[in-house]
Amino acid sequence: MTGGTLPAAHPRLAAAIWLTGASHLCLAAGHLALGSDRFLTASMGAMSLWGISRLMRDEIWPGDYYVFALGIYSGTAALAVKLAYAQPLQSNLQQPGMACAILLGGFVAAAGAAEIARFVARHVVRPATVRAWADPGLLARAYPWLLAAGAAFLLLHVAVRPRMVAGVLHQTDGFGGFGGFTFLLTLGIAAASRRLLIDGARGPFRVLILAGIAMVTLSLVANTKREVFEFGVCLLLGLLAARARLRILPSLVAIGAAAVIALYVSPVIHLMRNDFLEIGLMDRVLEGWTILKAHGFDPAALAEEEARFFAGFSYAYREAGSYVFPERGAFDRFMLILPVDQVARMALEGEVMGVRPFAREALEGILPSILIDKSVMVGSDRVAWAYGIREYGSSARPVLGFTATALAMGGPVAVIAAPILVLLPILIAFNIAFGHLRASALGHGFIAITWYLAEQGVDSLISFAGRNAVLMWVVSALLATWWRERGA
Repeated sequence: MTGGTLPAAHPRLAAAIWLTGASHLCLAAGHLALGSDRFLTASMGAMSLWGISRLMRDEIWPGDYYVFALGIYSGTAALAVKLAYAQPLQSNLQQPGMACAILLGGFVAAAGAAEIARFVARHVVRPATVRAWADPGLLARAYPWLLAAGAAFLLLHVAVRPRMVAGVLHQTDGFGGFGGFTFLLTLGIAAASRRLLIDGARGPFRVLILAGIAMVTLSLVANTKREVFEFGVCLLLGLLAARARLRILPSLVAIGAAAVIALYVSPVIHLMRNDFLEIGLMDRVLEGWTILKAHGFDPAALAEEEARFFAGFSYAYREAGSYVFPERGAFDRFMLILPVDQVARMALEGEVMGVRPFAREALEGILPSILIDKSVMVGSDRVAWAYGIREYGSSARPVLGFTATALAMGGPVAVIAAPILVLLPILIAFNIAFGHLRASALGHGFIAITWYLAEQGVDSLISFAGRNAVLMWVVSALLATWWRERGA
């Protein structure tokens, strides 16, 4: 098959197109009935549709997935959440039209960069490392060891990593290097899911069930939802790579598991956040059980307590600081129009930060501490302080995204220039080095860990490319060589 979209004869493509179109028509109709601004409704709908359409292609490259995630953060989430709360899209924004125009401009530039990166990658010979990770024999040997090693590195990382305290202003002593190898866990899940869904092996089925239970436990221990979320994303990508037909019973089981995580695991993780540093690793699981018992295993009681917890975030719970105010749902991070609006209030008057702070933060993220003095802040922190988005005592880092940080860096010109100068070479490197989703487990695993890149600012994206992505590729290449020699 060629690149582009799936062929018209594909049995499920037409249904996906109709479902996507119909759902967006319903969202648009609902917002127009609420009185949402037509420009915001049309722009967010267009970004959402374009992003989702990137997953309807035969070859899904890392750049395509980045645009898909960007579409979710730029349009889909805002359309769905604001409609659920019966709030017009322009509510809680001070310059809604201008903010949406800037967000749309950044999205179009990023989507254009992704299309160029895709064109370049499709005309480059697939690297040997990508071909190696497509070998079923290598995957069969590798996935048990990858899962075990990834889990061990994650536990080590949680045990000895530095911790941020006092509103993310200070950091305790510790070693964070083990976190760079936790990608082995996701790569192992990708390898196991491909053995099950594409190669038809039955052995990985029980392993993946145990891995799912382990990922929930690790999420409680690490006090983050990232582990269990990446597990789910990796399995969904496996279904997409295999073009698997959804069956009723497994689908109901998956929906039930997702509901348990959303209604029970996620609130417990949040409610433990203020105290988990004082609790031992395995005691955190017991503490989670205690919280569930204290709330009578009632999802409504957990949700109410979680809402009170999030309302304590001093940078978010106010009219101009939360896109869903006066509601207390923790959805702001998935709607990038808010930080663009917050930055635009000052950036459009010429108050920009320049390139230097972001270049410094990018270097701090890439270089080891023996070569450069490091701070606990990243570019998004500095933007949030400079533009009044957060205050002392905030309990989490703000999610600003690429467009808002580019706007703070150089104004509207940077919103268009940064995707070409920064994002384009990064996406070209990702596409060539890791390949597309269906090419191998390497691309599968890498795409699964990049779901959060849509949240990242300019400097954080550069740091990820120069550190995490390089480390994953080098280690994966060495492991593939070693396993191939042992299996020869």
